[in-house]
Amino acid sequence: MSIRLAILTTHPIQYQVPWFRYLAQQDWLEPHVFFGDDHGLKVKRDRVFGTEFAWDLPMLEGYEHEFLENRSQNPSVDHFRGVDTPSIFERLKAERFDAVLAI
Repeated sequence: MSIRLAILTTHPIQYQVPWFRYLAQQDWLEPHVFFGDDHGLKVKRDRVFGTEFAWDLPMLEGYEHEFLENRSQNPSVDHFRGVDTPSIFERLKAERFDAVLAI
């Protein structure tokens, strides 16, 4: 019997992806990653890096994931209210995960 794990994170982050892939390979675990934003997947200006930016790595391969609708009035991963995904509550309830990890 596998543990169904929901992982909540703001957006695909290069150093988290190998960990998601590793977890997906475990026989005892069924991770599902929920993203609140697609930052880094499409070229756009990044405030922290100060330049146009997109990851040049396959960020979404090897693990189950989905993007939630970001209903923020000012969508961004650069500030606290930039990711607002109220549908996560319905998704967690409907899927009946065994555990939730917010990172």
